[in-house]
Amino acid sequence: MKLKELASKLGLEIRGDGGVEIFAPAPIEAAGPGTIVFVASAKYAPALQSNVSAAITTAELGAGAKCATLVSANPYADFARVLEIFFPPYRPAPGIDPRASIAPDATIGPKASIGASAVIGAGVTIGRDAVIHPNVTIYPNVRIGDRFTAHSQASIREGTVIGNRVTILNGAVIGADGFGFVEEKGDLIKIPQVGGVIIEDDVEIGANSTVDRAMMGATVLHRGVKLDDQVHIGHYCEIGEYSR
Repeated sequence: MKLKELASKLGLEIRGDGGVEIFAPAPIEAAGPGTIVFVASAKYAPALQSNVSAAITTAELGAGAKCATLVSANPYADFARVLEIFFPPYRPAPGIDPRASIAPDATIGPKASIGASAVIGAGVTIGRDAVIHPNVTIYPNVRIGDRFTAHSQASIREGTVIGNRVTILNGAVIGADGFGFVEEKGDLIKIPQVGGVIIEDDVEIGANSTVDRAMMGATVLHRGVKLDDQVHIGHYCEIGEYSR
């Protein structure tokens, strides 16, 4: 891909030879001809004088660069977009694998991809463009918005409400029972966890993480929350917008 084409996709200004061919993005330590890197601080500015073909950097850092540059206010963020251009995320073709189990009254939006051994329970509604990988389990009465992605072994418990563009990574559990017990005469009596989980738009849940359902009410992850792998959100928590 020529640098000028990449610049057009990113909406960035070119300084230098826009006709140079870019074959791949690369980390600075492995960069060379045909690659593009990003330079976001003066510490890495020497890369701009190396044999890389291009760099995404700020106007100030890029002044006097040996290579061609794309001028960015946020080089790291624009480099992330470059990675997605060169390495588009895997997305299976739309269609429902015949080995999936879907309740007759479940509603699945158009252009969904549902993998083998996925289980979708009664009363579930899922919006358009969903990707549900093999071995995902969605319990009854779950409501999910558009462009939902659930990776293998994810489990979404009954009554959970999920917004648009939410991604659940492998092995995550949404809506597990909160840890609630009360002592009576030396015994521990389980407190029924009758609340739910609400996940708003643009949330990503890391692999093997757990979001517990509330005892009553709801555990809420607001818009844009990002959880790393193996994170536990206790019952009746409320996580603010764009937290991570």
